[in-house]
Amino acid sequence: MTSSASSSPTTPPAPEPPSFFVDRSLGVTVTQGLTAVGWRVTSIDSVFEDHAQGVADEEWIEYGGRRGWALLTKDKRIRRQPSFERAITPIFALSNGNISLRVIVQRFDDVRDRIWRNAQNPRREFWVVYENRVERQYP
Repeated sequence: MTSSASSSPTTPPAPEPPSFFVDRSLGVTVTQGLTAVGWRVTSIDSVFEDHAQGVADEEWIEYGGRRGWALLTKDKRIRRQPSFERAITPIFALSNGNISLRVIVQRFDDVRDRIWRNAQNPRREFWVVYENRVERQYP
């Protein structure tokens, strides 16, 4: 007689979530909200002094990339700025930054699988996060 444990298919453990670095534009509340729903995130405020007010885009982008963290922001303009050249990990930007913090967390989490899958690619890419999809943007 076989035990039910040996006859049932085993479910592999869920993969570890990738790590993300959250831009000042999203704020601590978004970082806390994403953490609450299972994301592994570090807020720029927790790394740089004075709420990262004096930190240039090049600096935080390079800092996160050196640690292998994908980047989250609501500043789509980064893709067209020299700071994007400093990226060595993917950047995910909201299509619309004028939404509530609760909706921002929901928007990222609604497309979590796609973001997490692409966040694990150690290369410079720019993705825009829409309400129900994520699209890669080319420079």
